[in-house]
Amino acid sequence: MVSKAMLLNKAVQRKQLFMNSPWINQVELDKSILELEDPALVPRLIQDPNQKATDEGADEQKVIPALLIGQMVPVAQGMDYQTRIGIIMGFLQQSQQSGMQISPQGGQAIVMRLDGLLNGYEEVDTNNARAMRKDVWEYLQAIGLMPSEEQVIEGETAALETQESMPPGAMAPEELALQEAATGPQ
Repeated sequence: MVSKAMLLNKAVQRKQLFMNSPWINQVELDKSILELEDPALVPRLIQDPNQKATDEGADEQKVIPALLIGQMVPVAQGMDYQTRIGIIMGFLQQSQQSGMQISPQGGQAIVMRLDGLLNGYEEVDTNNARAMRKDVWEYLQAIGLMPSEEQVIEGETAALETQESMPPGAMAPEELALQEAATGPQ
């Protein structure tokens, strides 16, 4: 009589013998071991690697409408960051080609989502993530979702000039509005 333990041991030996053999289907070899232990494990544990990327892409496409209305969507660990970044970048390119306008809130949410995905990707693959970040930021600047370095410097210079032209003790309109909101009109 052949015991289950003996069959399992034989299957594990087969796996070790044929591991990385180009003539043996590695997934089927793994399935044969799982089937001996519990056949119900096979559909739960064996997943086509291409299917994971497809599922992640579909999930990211479902996030885009929330981003467009300005909803901030957090990034979870273990995502396929590269696939998800590609989905958002593809959406932005299609939007540009079709002339679709993205609201400032939507643009900010998209930039924040991309930043989170790039940070996650950087934890997994630092060099490729940094190269991708550079390309993504350049594209976002080109389509106007992020200010260029020159625009940031111009904005800071204009703010300083406004501040310097005000008499001492006077408040900028934004500061005055914030103070009135906090304390009530004076």
